[in-house]
Amino acid sequence: MILMASEGDASSTAKEVEVLRGPHGWLNWYAERAGYPRREQSHPDSIVIRPIWEEFALYSDVLLGGGWLTLGPYEFVPIDHVLGANIGHARKLVLLRSWDHLPDEPASGAPEIKTDVEDYVGGDIGDELSALLSLALGCRFRSGGCVRQGLPIETLPVGLADESRHRAPHLVPPHRGSLIDRLAAPRSLQDAKPLLESYPTIDGPDAVALVRSASQYADALWLADADPRLAWIKFIGALEAAANRRDDLRQETPIAQLKRHKPKLYRQLKDGPEDALTVVAEETSRLFRAEAKVRSFVKAFDPGPPLSRPEGAGWHFDWSELDDALKVIYNHRSRDLHDGIAFPWPLCEAPHLAEDNMPAERFPALAVSGRGGRWEASELPMYLHVFAHIVGGSLRNWWLSLKS
Repeated sequence: MILMASEGDASSTAKEVEVLRGPHGWLNWYAERAGYPRREQSHPDSIVIRPIWEEFALYSDVLLGGGWLTLGPYEFVPIDHVLGANIGHARKLVLLRSWDHLPDEPASGAPEIKTDVEDYVGGDIGDELSALLSLALGCRFRSGGCVRQGLPIETLPVGLADESRHRAPHLVPPHRGSLIDRLAAPRSLQDAKPLLESYPTIDGPDAVALVRSASQYADALWLADADPRLAWIKFIGALEAAANRRDDLRQETPIAQLKRHKPKLYRQLKDGPEDALTVVAEETSRLFRAEAKVRSFVKAFDPGPPLSRPEGAGWHFDWSELDDALKVIYNHRSRDLHDGIAFPWPLCEAPHLAEDNMPAERFPALAVSGRGGRWEASELPMYLHVFAHIVGGSLRNWWLSLKS
Protein backbone atom coordinates (compact mmCIF):
# COMPACT_ATOMS: atom_id res chain seq x y z
CA MET A 1 0.00 0.00 0.00
CA ILE A 2 1.17 3.54 -0.77
CA LEU A 3 0.78 6.77 1.20
CA MET A 4 1.54 10.22 -0.18
CA ALA A 5 2.86 12.09 2.83
CA SER A 6 5.24 14.85 3.82
CA GLU A 7 7.39 14.66 6.92
CA GLY A 8 5.64 16.36 9.80
CA ASP A 9 3.01 18.17 7.68
CA ALA A 10 -0.34 16.70 6.75
CA SER A 11 -1.33 19.71 4.61
CA SER A 12 1.54 19.71 2.13
CA THR A 13 0.94 20.12 -1.57
CA ALA A 14 1.48 17.26 -3.97
CA LYS A 15 4.82 18.71 -5.04
CA GLU A 16 6.18 18.45 -1.49
CA VAL A 17 5.06 14.95 -0.65
CA GLU A 18 7.05 11.74 -0.69
CA VAL A 19 5.74 8.28 -1.47
CA LEU A 20 5.72 5.92 1.50
CA ARG A 21 5.18 2.18 1.08
CA GLY A 22 4.48 -0.42 3.68
CA PRO A 23 1.80 -2.65 5.21
CA HIS A 24 -1.68 -1.13 5.53
CA GLY A 25 -1.64 -1.07 9.34
CA TRP A 26 1.82 0.50 9.44
CA LEU A 27 0.84 3.24 6.96
CA ASN A 28 -2.33 4.01 8.89
CA TRP A 29 -0.38 4.36 12.13
CA TYR A 30 2.26 6.46 10.37
CA ALA A 31 -0.47 8.77 9.05
CA GLU A 32 -1.93 9.15 12.56
CA ARG A 33 1.50 10.09 13.93
CA ALA A 34 1.99 12.56 11.06
CA GLY A 35 -1.14 14.43 12.10
CA TYR A 36 -3.79 13.11 9.75
CA PRO A 37 -7.12 13.07 11.67
CA ARG A 38 -9.54 10.20 11.91
CA ARG A 39 -11.61 9.83 8.79
CA GLU A 40 -15.14 11.20 9.18
CA GLN A 41 -16.52 10.42 5.74
CA SER A 42 -16.03 7.92 2.95
CA HIS A 43 -13.89 8.75 -0.05
CA PRO A 44 -15.78 11.51 -1.83
CA ASP A 45 -14.35 10.64 -5.27
CA SER A 46 -14.76 6.88 -4.99
CA ILE A 47 -17.70 4.59 -5.60
CA VAL A 48 -16.37 2.32 -2.84
CA ILE A 49 -17.74 3.08 0.63
CA ARG A 50 -14.71 2.76 2.86
CA PRO A 51 -15.40 2.35 6.60
CA ILE A 52 -14.12 5.03 8.94
CA TRP A 53 -13.34 2.35 11.54
CA GLU A 54 -13.38 -1.44 11.74
CA GLU A 55 -13.43 -4.03 14.50
CA PHE A 56 -11.73 -7.42 14.22
CA ALA A 57 -12.21 -10.39 16.55
CA LEU A 58 -8.91 -11.95 17.66
CA TYR A 59 -8.85 -15.53 18.95
CA SER A 60 -6.46 -17.21 21.37
CA ASP A 61 -6.20 -19.93 23.99
CA VAL A 62 -4.10 -17.82 26.37
CA LEU A 63 -5.06 -16.46 29.78
CA LEU A 64 -4.90 -12.72 29.12
CA GLY A 65 -4.82 -9.82 31.57
CA GLY A 66 -3.63 -6.25 31.51
CA GLY A 67 -6.83 -4.45 30.55
CA TRP A 68 -7.52 -2.23 27.56
CA LEU A 69 -4.51 -1.23 25.41
CA THR A 70 -4.64 1.84 23.15
CA LEU A 71 -1.82 2.45 20.70
CA GLY A 72 -2.13 5.17 18.07
CA PRO A 73 -5.18 4.43 15.91
CA TYR A 74 -5.67 0.97 17.42
CA GLU A 75 -7.48 -0.28 20.50
CA PHE A 76 -7.06 -3.81 21.89
CA VAL A 77 -10.13 -4.54 24.02
CA PRO A 78 -10.29 -7.79 26.03
CA ILE A 79 -13.78 -9.26 25.69
CA ASP A 80 -13.45 -12.62 27.45
CA HIS A 81 -12.66 -12.47 31.15
CA VAL A 82 -12.98 -16.16 31.97
CA LEU A 83 -10.64 -17.04 34.82
CA GLY A 84 -8.76 -19.84 33.17
CA ALA A 85 -7.41 -21.01 29.86
CA ASN A 86 -7.55 -24.33 28.10
CA ILE A 87 -4.62 -24.91 25.78
CA GLY A 88 -5.70 -25.81 22.29
CA HIS A 89 -9.21 -24.35 22.70
CA ALA A 90 -9.40 -20.95 21.01
CA ARG A 91 -12.00 -18.43 22.05
CA LYS A 92 -12.87 -14.91 20.94
CA LEU A 93 -10.59 -13.05 23.32
CA VAL A 94 -9.75 -9.54 22.04
CA LEU A 95 -11.56 -6.96 19.96
CA LEU A 96 -9.19 -4.93 17.77
CA ARG A 97 -10.64 -1.56 16.78
CA SER A 98 -8.89 0.25 13.94
CA TRP A 99 -9.56 3.92 13.15
CA ASP A 100 -8.80 5.04 9.60
CA HIS A 101 -6.34 7.95 9.28
CA LEU A 102 -5.24 7.41 5.68
CA PRO A 103 -5.89 10.40 3.39
CA ASP A 104 -7.38 10.10 -0.06
CA GLU A 105 -4.81 9.30 -2.69
CA PRO A 106 -4.39 11.95 -5.41
CA ALA A 107 -6.53 11.38 -8.46
CA SER A 108 -4.55 9.73 -11.24
CA GLY A 109 -5.04 7.93 -14.50
CA ALA A 110 -5.53 4.24 -14.96
CA PRO A 111 -3.13 2.21 -12.77
CA GLU A 112 -0.24 0.42 -14.41
CA ILE A 113 -1.01 -3.26 -14.92
CA LYS A 114 2.07 -4.82 -13.37
CA THR A 115 2.61 -7.39 -10.68
CA ASP A 116 3.79 -5.72 -7.46
CA VAL A 117 4.24 -7.62 -4.18
CA GLU A 118 6.74 -5.26 -2.57
CA ASP A 119 4.36 -4.47 0.31
CA TYR A 120 2.27 -7.64 0.24
CA VAL A 121 1.95 -9.32 3.66
CA GLY A 122 -0.96 -11.64 2.89
CA GLY A 123 -3.65 -10.22 5.15
CA ASP A 124 -5.68 -7.23 6.33
CA ILE A 125 -5.10 -5.00 9.35
CA GLY A 126 -6.59 -7.63 11.67
CA ASP A 127 -4.15 -10.27 10.41
CA GLU A 128 -1.25 -7.79 10.55
CA LEU A 129 -1.81 -6.66 14.13
CA SER A 130 -2.73 -10.11 15.46
CA ALA A 131 0.53 -11.54 14.07
CA LEU A 132 2.54 -8.74 15.69
CA LEU A 133 0.69 -9.28 18.98
CA SER A 134 1.43 -13.02 18.79
CA LEU A 135 5.14 -12.34 18.30
CA ALA A 136 5.28 -9.64 20.98
CA LEU A 137 3.72 -11.90 23.64
CA GLY A 138 4.98 -15.28 22.38
CA CYS A 139 1.53 -16.85 22.35
CA ARG A 140 -1.24 -17.72 19.92
CA PHE A 141 -3.37 -15.01 18.35
CA ARG A 142 -5.26 -15.19 15.07
CA SER A 143 -7.84 -12.87 13.54
CA GLY A 144 -11.17 -14.26 12.46
CA GLY A 145 -11.83 -11.17 10.38
CA CYS A 146 -13.95 -8.06 10.63
CA VAL A 147 -17.12 -8.16 12.77
CA ARG A 148 -18.26 -4.51 12.68
CA GLN A 149 -17.68 -1.47 10.48
CA GLY A 150 -18.22 2.19 11.14
CA LEU A 151 -19.91 3.76 8.13
CA PRO A 152 -20.66 7.47 7.60
CA ILE A 153 -24.41 6.85 7.64
CA GLU A 154 -26.65 8.63 10.17
CA THR A 155 -28.85 5.57 10.65
CA LEU A 156 -25.84 3.50 11.80
CA PRO A 157 -24.42 5.53 14.72
CA VAL A 158 -22.81 2.45 16.32
CA GLY A 159 -21.65 0.88 13.08
CA LEU A 160 -22.79 -2.08 11.05
CA ALA A 161 -22.39 -5.48 12.69
CA ASP A 162 -21.57 -7.96 9.95
CA GLU A 163 -19.94 -11.37 10.32
CA SER A 164 -20.70 -12.58 6.80
CA ARG A 165 -16.98 -12.68 6.02
CA HIS A 166 -15.90 -13.60 9.54
CA ARG A 167 -14.52 -17.07 10.14
CA ALA A 168 -13.58 -18.33 13.59
CA PRO A 169 -10.15 -19.98 13.29
CA HIS A 170 -9.97 -23.61 14.34
CA LEU A 171 -7.32 -24.63 16.86
CA VAL A 172 -6.49 -28.30 17.40
CA PRO A 173 -5.87 -29.28 21.06
CA PRO A 174 -2.86 -31.43 22.01
CA HIS A 175 -3.24 -35.17 21.60
CA ARG A 176 -1.10 -36.35 24.52
CA GLY A 177 0.84 -33.27 25.53
CA SER A 178 1.51 -29.89 23.99
CA LEU A 179 4.65 -29.62 21.88
CA ILE A 180 5.21 -26.07 23.15
CA ASP A 181 4.62 -25.77 26.87
CA ARG A 182 3.24 -22.63 28.52
CA LEU A 183 1.54 -21.35 25.35
CA ALA A 184 -1.62 -20.72 27.37
CA ALA A 185 0.20 -19.38 30.45
CA PRO A 186 -0.91 -15.94 31.68
CA ARG A 187 0.04 -12.94 29.55
CA SER A 188 -0.63 -9.22 29.91
CA LEU A 189 -1.58 -7.00 26.99
CA GLN A 190 0.56 -4.28 28.54
CA ASP A 191 3.67 -6.42 28.05
CA ALA A 192 3.21 -6.08 24.29
CA LYS A 193 3.25 -2.28 24.43
CA PRO A 194 7.05 -1.62 24.18
CA LEU A 195 7.36 -3.64 20.96
CA LEU A 196 4.06 -2.63 19.36
CA GLU A 197 4.51 1.09 19.93
CA SER A 198 7.85 0.96 18.08
CA TYR A 199 6.14 -0.45 14.98
CA PRO A 200 5.19 2.85 13.28
CA THR A 201 8.68 4.29 13.88
CA ILE A 202 10.56 1.78 11.70
CA ASP A 203 11.09 1.98 7.95
CA GLY A 204 8.45 0.67 5.56
CA PRO A 205 10.58 -2.19 4.16
CA ASP A 206 11.47 -3.22 7.72
CA ALA A 207 7.76 -3.18 8.60
CA VAL A 208 6.98 -5.46 5.64
CA ALA A 209 9.70 -7.93 6.66
CA LEU A 210 8.59 -7.80 10.31
CA VAL A 211 4.95 -8.58 9.47
CA ARG A 212 5.96 -11.40 7.15
CA SER A 213 8.17 -12.89 9.86
CA ALA A 214 5.54 -12.41 12.56
CA SER A 215 2.89 -14.05 10.36
CA GLN A 216 5.06 -17.13 9.81
CA TYR A 217 5.83 -17.27 13.54
CA ALA A 218 2.16 -16.92 14.50
CA ASP A 219 1.23 -19.67 12.03
CA ALA A 220 3.87 -21.96 13.55
CA LEU A 221 2.48 -21.48 17.07
CA TRP A 222 -1.07 -22.07 15.84
CA LEU A 223 -0.07 -25.28 14.01
CA ALA A 224 2.27 -26.67 16.68
CA ASP A 225 -0.09 -29.34 17.99
CA ALA A 226 -2.12 -29.83 14.79
CA ASP A 227 0.79 -30.31 12.36
CA PRO A 228 4.24 -30.04 14.00
CA ARG A 229 5.96 -30.72 10.68
CA LEU A 230 4.44 -27.56 9.20
CA ALA A 231 5.25 -25.68 12.41
CA TRP A 232 8.97 -26.47 11.95
CA ILE A 233 8.77 -25.22 8.36
CA LYS A 234 6.92 -22.05 9.37
CA PHE A 235 9.41 -21.24 12.14
CA ILE A 236 12.28 -21.45 9.67
CA GLY A 237 10.30 -19.32 7.22
CA ALA A 238 9.94 -16.67 9.92
CA LEU A 239 13.71 -16.57 10.38
CA GLU A 240 14.32 -16.47 6.63
CA ALA A 241 12.02 -13.48 6.09
CA ALA A 242 13.89 -11.49 8.74
CA ALA A 243 17.34 -12.74 7.71
CA ASN A 244 16.72 -11.79 4.06
CA ARG A 245 15.80 -8.24 5.10
CA ARG A 246 18.91 -8.00 7.29
CA ASP A 247 21.04 -9.19 4.40
CA ASP A 248 19.39 -6.66 2.06
CA LEU A 249 20.56 -3.85 4.34
CA ARG A 250 24.12 -4.46 3.23
CA GLN A 251 22.97 -2.15 0.42
CA GLU A 252 24.75 -4.24 -2.16
CA THR A 253 23.61 -4.34 -5.74
CA PRO A 254 22.47 -7.75 -7.02
CA ILE A 255 25.70 -7.97 -9.04
CA ALA A 256 27.78 -7.30 -5.92
CA GLN A 257 25.84 -10.01 -4.08
CA LEU A 258 26.47 -12.44 -6.94
CA LYS A 259 30.18 -11.64 -6.81
CA ARG A 260 30.29 -12.18 -3.02
CA HIS A 261 28.19 -15.33 -2.82
CA LYS A 262 28.96 -17.01 -6.18
CA PRO A 263 32.38 -15.77 -7.35
CA LYS A 264 32.84 -18.60 -9.87
CA LEU A 265 29.50 -17.91 -11.55
CA TYR A 266 30.23 -14.18 -11.51
CA ARG A 267 33.56 -14.70 -13.29
CA GLN A 268 31.86 -16.80 -15.95
CA LEU A 269 29.27 -14.10 -16.62
CA LYS A 270 31.20 -10.86 -16.21
CA ASP A 271 32.89 -11.02 -19.60
CA GLY A 272 29.71 -12.00 -21.43
CA PRO A 273 26.72 -9.88 -22.36
CA GLU A 274 25.98 -7.31 -19.65
CA ASP A 275 22.28 -8.11 -19.77
CA ALA A 276 22.97 -11.75 -18.90
CA LEU A 277 24.94 -10.80 -15.79
CA THR A 278 22.23 -8.39 -14.65
CA VAL A 279 19.37 -10.83 -15.19
CA VAL A 280 21.10 -13.70 -13.39
CA ALA A 281 22.14 -11.45 -10.51
CA GLU A 282 18.63 -10.09 -9.99
CA GLU A 283 17.02 -13.54 -10.23
CA THR A 284 19.34 -15.10 -7.65
CA SER A 285 20.03 -12.18 -5.29
CA ARG A 286 17.54 -13.31 -2.61
CA LEU A 287 18.40 -16.99 -2.82
CA PHE A 288 22.07 -16.90 -1.89
CA ARG A 289 23.12 -18.95 1.06
CA ALA A 290 19.73 -18.92 2.75
CA GLU A 291 20.98 -21.24 5.46
CA ALA A 292 24.03 -19.08 6.18
CA LYS A 293 21.84 -15.97 6.47
CA VAL A 294 19.57 -17.70 8.97
CA ARG A 295 22.49 -18.91 11.08
CA SER A 296 24.05 -15.44 11.02
CA PHE A 297 20.73 -13.91 12.05
CA VAL A 298 20.30 -16.24 15.03
CA LYS A 299 23.91 -15.71 16.08
CA ALA A 300 23.32 -11.94 16.13
CA PHE A 301 19.99 -12.03 17.99
CA ASP A 302 20.16 -15.29 19.99
CA PRO A 303 18.01 -14.92 23.14
CA GLY A 304 20.06 -17.52 25.03
CA PRO A 305 18.68 -20.44 27.05
CA PRO A 306 15.17 -20.15 28.51
CA LEU A 307 14.89 -19.02 32.11
CA SER A 308 12.97 -22.13 33.15
CA ARG A 309 14.83 -25.37 32.39
CA PRO A 310 14.52 -28.98 33.58
CA GLU A 311 16.72 -30.13 36.42
CA GLY A 312 19.80 -31.99 35.33
CA ALA A 313 22.13 -30.98 32.49
CA GLY A 314 21.42 -34.25 30.72
CA TRP A 315 18.04 -32.88 29.66
CA HIS A 316 19.45 -29.56 28.41
CA PHE A 317 20.27 -28.49 24.89
CA ASP A 318 23.93 -27.40 24.80
CA TRP A 319 23.79 -23.77 23.66
CA SER A 320 27.41 -23.91 22.48
CA GLU A 321 26.18 -26.28 19.73
CA LEU A 322 23.48 -23.93 18.47
CA ASP A 323 25.06 -23.23 15.09
CA ASP A 324 25.55 -26.94 14.33
CA ALA A 325 21.98 -27.63 15.44
CA LEU A 326 20.66 -24.96 13.05
CA LYS A 327 22.50 -26.67 10.18
CA VAL A 328 20.78 -29.95 11.04
CA ILE A 329 17.33 -28.38 11.36
CA TYR A 330 17.73 -26.43 8.14
CA ASN A 331 18.76 -29.61 6.35
CA HIS A 332 15.64 -31.38 7.64
CA ARG A 333 13.52 -28.50 6.32
CA SER A 334 15.20 -28.57 2.90
CA ARG A 335 14.79 -32.34 2.53
CA ASP A 336 11.16 -32.06 3.59
CA LEU A 337 10.37 -29.35 1.04
CA HIS A 338 12.49 -30.54 -1.86
CA ASP A 339 12.77 -34.32 -1.44
CA GLY A 340 9.56 -35.13 0.41
CA ILE A 341 11.51 -36.59 3.36
CA ALA A 342 9.45 -35.44 6.32
CA PHE A 343 10.90 -34.03 9.53
CA PRO A 344 11.98 -36.86 11.88
CA TRP A 345 8.88 -38.01 13.73
CA PRO A 346 10.52 -37.83 17.21
CA LEU A 347 10.77 -34.05 16.71
CA CYS A 348 7.06 -33.90 15.89
CA GLU A 349 5.87 -35.40 19.16
CA ALA A 350 5.53 -34.00 22.66
CA PRO A 351 8.90 -33.90 24.46
CA HIS A 352 9.89 -36.42 27.09
CA LEU A 353 9.53 -35.19 30.66
CA ALA A 354 12.48 -34.86 33.01
CA GLU A 355 12.38 -36.02 36.64
CA ASP A 356 10.91 -32.67 37.72
CA ASN A 357 8.12 -32.99 35.12
CA MET A 358 9.64 -30.24 33.01
CA PRO A 359 9.81 -30.93 29.24
CA ALA A 360 13.22 -32.09 28.04
CA GLU A 361 15.05 -29.77 25.66
CA ARG A 362 16.67 -32.51 23.57
CA PHE A 363 16.04 -36.12 22.64
CA PRO A 364 17.33 -38.21 25.58
CA ALA A 365 18.53 -41.35 23.73
CA LEU A 366 21.58 -42.04 21.56
CA ALA A 367 19.45 -42.97 18.56
CA VAL A 368 15.92 -43.87 17.54
CA SER A 369 14.33 -45.88 14.76
CA GLY A 370 10.78 -46.44 13.62
CA ARG A 371 8.26 -45.73 10.88
CA GLY A 372 10.89 -46.60 8.29
CA GLY A 373 13.57 -44.18 9.51
CA ARG A 374 16.59 -44.20 11.80
CA TRP A 375 18.32 -41.16 13.33
CA GLU A 376 21.30 -40.59 15.57
CA ALA A 377 20.87 -38.19 18.47
CA SER A 378 22.90 -35.55 16.57
CA GLU A 379 20.08 -35.46 14.00
CA LEU A 380 17.57 -34.70 16.77
CA PRO A 381 19.23 -31.67 18.39
CA MET A 382 16.24 -30.06 20.11
CA TYR A 383 12.49 -30.31 20.58
CA LEU A 384 10.06 -27.90 18.96
CA HIS A 385 9.48 -25.85 22.12
CA VAL A 386 13.20 -24.99 22.29
CA PHE A 387 13.24 -23.92 18.65
CA ALA A 388 10.12 -21.81 19.25
CA HIS A 389 11.99 -20.06 22.08
CA ILE A 390 14.98 -19.41 19.80
CA VAL A 391 12.89 -18.13 16.89
CA GLY A 392 10.60 -15.93 18.99
CA GLY A 393 13.44 -14.50 21.07
CA SER A 394 15.61 -13.79 18.01
CA LEU A 395 12.77 -12.06 16.16
CA ARG A 396 11.87 -9.92 19.17
CA ASN A 397 15.52 -8.89 19.63
CA TRP A 398 15.71 -8.01 15.94
CA TRP A 399 12.47 -6.02 16.20
CA LEU A 400 13.97 -3.98 19.04
CA SER A 401 17.08 -3.32 16.95
CA LEU A 402 15.23 -1.83 13.96
CA LYS A 403 16.03 1.85 13.46
CA SER A 404 13.57 4.68 13.04
